[in-house]
Amino acid sequence: MRRFAAWLLVLLALVASVAHGQPAEPSATATAPSAAPSAVPSASAIPAVEGAGGKNEGGGKAEGGAGGTGGGKAEGGAAPKAAAPEPEPKNDDDDDPTFTACEEYIPKGATRPMMEERFPATGISGHALKLELVITHGAGETVMPEGFSLKEDDHFFPALRESHLALADFKGHAAPVISRPENKQGATATTTVQLYFVGLPPDPGRQPLTLPPVPISVARANGQVMTMCTRPHTVVLEDPIANEPDPKVKPNPPPRPQREEWVLAKQIAQIALASLALGVLLAYLFTRWRNRPREIPEPPKELPWVAAMRELDALRESGMLDDEERLDDLFDLVDHCTRRYLGERYGFDGLESTTEEIRSFLSRVRPPVVDGDRVDKFLSDTDLVKYTDMRPRREDCADVLDRAEIIVAKTTPAYANEAKPSATKGAA
Repeated sequence: MRRFAAWLLVLLALVASVAHGQPAEPSATATAPSAAPSAVPSASAIPAVEGAGGKNEGGGKAEGGAGGTGGGKAEGGAAPKAAAPEPEPKNDDDDDPTFTACEEYIPKGATRPMMEERFPATGISGHALKLELVITHGAGETVMPEGFSLKEDDHFFPALRESHLALADFKGHAAPVISRPENKQGATATTTVQLYFVGLPPDPGRQPLTLPPVPISVARANGQVMTMCTRPHTVVLEDPIANEPDPKVKPNPPPRPQREEWVLAKQIAQIALASLALGVLLAYLFTRWRNRPREIPEPPKELPWVAAMRELDALRESGMLDDEERLDDLFDLVDHCTRRYLGERYGFDGLESTTEEIRSFLSRVRPPVVDGDRVDKFLSDTDLVKYTDMRPRREDCADVLDRAEIIVAKTTPAYANEAKPSATKGAA
């Protein structure tokens, strides 16, 4: 409420001054309530307003109305408010540009390396300007450990653009060069840094440009990184045709071959090479697969009784019965054929088993072997001829051949329908 009352009094004072034809100039103390941050106005604010026609509430008198020059006197213990400071006169040196492109930072206890700077005083617009720095630093320090790398959001680039300068293209012939000492011997080392800038003045003719301070980082041995700033350098640029009194329009340079990247042809060539490699690989794999060692399937094994009857028929028709000198061989062949048949028929090695072993195997066969006595007698008779000096006669060979056929015919399974006529006749 007190602040509202103060503003109301100010408004009434302004209206009264306008009514008397005097310009409204509120005193410095009258504007104090609006500038004070506290909720309660100062003691000098209200009396200064009430000077137009009343006393202050603090018992003091306020002299100098609202139409005064703001120099009213405050009595009753209220301190007068200081007048607003006058603006400082403008200095001619303020026209000089102040660069904020670089903030130098030297850690506590570190020594700033010595830096010698060389920059041309004159140049040509659009041509490279070399800034050469010779830095003498400690042997354990490294100048620009990560190379010359600046980000677009650094303060250096806005200042560089305002100065109408630009960094030379790093991919061209004016790339930054950092020459580091190869052998660091002694307490100090020297590193040379070469940076290239291009002047791009906005207006033709002779134009002075100022290179802003360039940040140079130096890494210390303890991991700290200090930042040094170069001095601003001024260069006067001339037009490329400034030295020609009457420059003429020059013709276009001769054409040069222009090579463009043919993306489609490049992709087709890559696909063709990949397809060729894939085709060669597939051909190699197919050749390996075709020439792989193949397992020759065994022909279906002939049934034991069929094989035995065929072999016995072959022996009967071989003519060995009519040859006296071969009767021993015929007898042995018939015996081997019968024993092999019995082994294949009942699941044992008949040729490698003795007569007793064969009898033992046959005795465990279930159902029992048909006509087992005939088989036992055949085995005993053949052993008698093999293990004695008895020579078989033609009749003995014919008899053993018939008996072998009968044994095969008798032991043939019931589901076999390939009975030999000779075996049938012999059984009858």
